[in-house]
Amino acid sequence: MRQLRIYGAGCRRCGALYQNCLEALEAAGEQGIVLKEEDLANISQAKVMFTPALEIDGKLVSEGKVL
Repeated sequence: MRQLRIYGAGCRRCGALYQNCLEALEAAGEQGIVLKEEDLANISQAKVMFTPALEIDGKLVSEGKVL
């Protein structure tokens, strides 16, 4: 099971990335969980420079883009 984490402050772009991740998991037929991280301290601790950011299975794969 995949674990996806969206880092962002709850903006529209962060919500769009969250929704896109849910749809991508469904389209790929994979099981997974999509989490939202909106706490600025946790975002900083993850070394995220630009939001929204996407982490998949513990690896930061995208920052500042809606995929």
